[in-house]
Amino acid sequence: VGSWQVQEIGADGKLGAVVAKNLRGTTFADNTLLTGTRSYQVTAVNGAGESAPSATVTLTAKAAGTKLVGTPIGADEKSTAEAAKAIDGNPKTNASVPGKGAWVGLDLGEGGAVLSQVRVLPWEKQGLLLQNSSIQGSNDDPKLNRWTVLTSITPIPNQAEWTTFAIADQRPWRYVRMVTAVGNDVNLAEWELLGVK
Repeated sequence: VGSWQVQEIGADGKLGAVVAKNLRGTTFADNTLLTGTRSYQVTAVNGAGESAPSATVTLTAKAAGTKLVGTPIGADEKSTAEAAKAIDGNPKTNASVPGKGAWVGLDLGEGGAVLSQVRVLPWEKQGLLLQNSSIQGSNDDPKLNRWTVLTSITPIPNQAEWTTFAIADQRPWRYVRMVTAVGNDVNLAEWELLGVK
């Protein structure tokens, strides 16, 4: 097998849009499924062509939960102060953290929370800086740098509106952060985490 591709099944039962291609692993998370139900089929693709589709798999999005509240965190005192601006409810302020692998985060408190979605509002005309950023979770002290990627910020968030990304991981996380792609600064107006405490 060269790679796998996942296709959505339309309401008419026919193969529809390709939602992922060139997959090499054995797992796939559809971060665009925020509400409702969606069905998929998988095919193998190699130099000889494409296989017959697999059996249909149907997924239903979990409830989003509520907006989670936490204490801002960052890599240092300055980035912690900047992280507070990304949860202040005011899209006219922004968290601006320069540097390679810059990040802002939240401490969701003892016991953490199970996340379902993250909502992102880029700072004015700065959506490109968030491309390929990741949302990461940890239950260890953030200084230990033991983080798990929960979802990626792809495609580029819209410039002037909220973009929502699903989080499939069902484990509770105490610390959650947004880390920019290498070489990009954090330049974020607001972000929200939705889930269950």
